[in-house]
Amino acid sequence: MTMTEVKRIAFDAIDSTNTYSKEMDGAVYDAPGGGSRPVLVTAVEQIAGRGRYGRSFHSPRGTGIYMTYSFRPAFPQTDSARTTLVTAAVVHQVLSRHTDDALTIKWVNDIYRRGRKLVGILVEGVPAVPGEEPASRSQTVPGGGTAAASNATNAATADPGAAPFDRLVIGIGANLYPAPVPPDLADKVGFLFDAAPEAAAAAEQVREAIIDEIAAGLTEAFFRDPYDPSGYIDYYKQHCFNYPDNI
Repeated sequence: MTMTEVKRIAFDAIDSTNTYSKEMDGAVYDAPGGGSRPVLVTAVEQIAGRGRYGRSFHSPRGTGIYMTYSFRPAFPQTDSARTTLVTAAVVHQVLSRHTDDALTIKWVNDIYRRGRKLVGILVEGVPAVPGEEPASRSQTVPGGGTAAASNATNAATADPGAAPFDRLVIGIGANLYPAPVPPDLADKVGFLFDAAPEAAAAAEQVREAIIDEIAAGLTEAFFRDPYDPSGYIDYYKQHCFNYPDNI
């Protein structure tokens, strides 16, 4: 498969990569040779990172990955319900290559190391209709459970009158190197590595490599023709320690 070009926009600091991605001009998705391309927005630091339900995401400078991968889906809108699961599978695969520890997925959008949260994922849909508010896609996964909609597809997907998506926006926050955290998160936050390399350049090189691997994995998953998420869903189920029984 020929790899689709990824347009990258890099910031030193930004409020939220997801917010920026939702507000971008749609022309940025137009590939120079025709067709559509994904856009990757990254930051060394997020000042107002967001998680599901509007919760803040702690994003200290230079110690983690703060990225948003967005694209115009070529697959049916009903298939967008599995975007979070596919993304979690890709990120889990990539990070597992960089640690000897067994990482686990917590339903629906978190990845854990040694019982502590390492990664958070927030997927949002931007409607194609001008003036429509972007609909949060953080719960658009099949089935029930404490972190998902109560039926097989959530209301935004099931409603025939819902505005079609212009783009899907996938925010990924991953803690790489140990950093000070707020007291209320001290026993909840985990990191991929136990220590950062002594050389700042080496730490940055690892960070960039992981970003590139995640972007390449997402592009392979979402630009596959025909789109087939089944293998990623199977992988997700195998590594999710609390996958709901009623799905």
